[in-house]
Amino acid sequence: LLAPTAELIAPGAFESMSQEGVRRVVVTMAALLLSPMCYKGNLSALRFLCFASVSSVLLVGCLLGYRALSVAGKEHEIS
Repeated sequence: LLAPTAELIAPGAFESMSQEGVRRVVVTMAALLLSPMCYKGNLSALRFLCFASVSSVLLVGCLLGYRALSVAGKEHEIS
């Protein structure tokens, strides 16, 4: 699920990489972005993290919906 999302956000940026390479890049970028939030000194510093987490869930939901609607009604094969 990570590789298609990365390809949707940055089309053509990962063409020369394998799916495993794309996954590693995306996981590394996510870890770098989220690690400062893990080292907060107190709970009140995390109050804005709620908005970021809800936003990320909504973004993933929208991307999945877009992806599903783009292939809706087309014949496809599940392997």
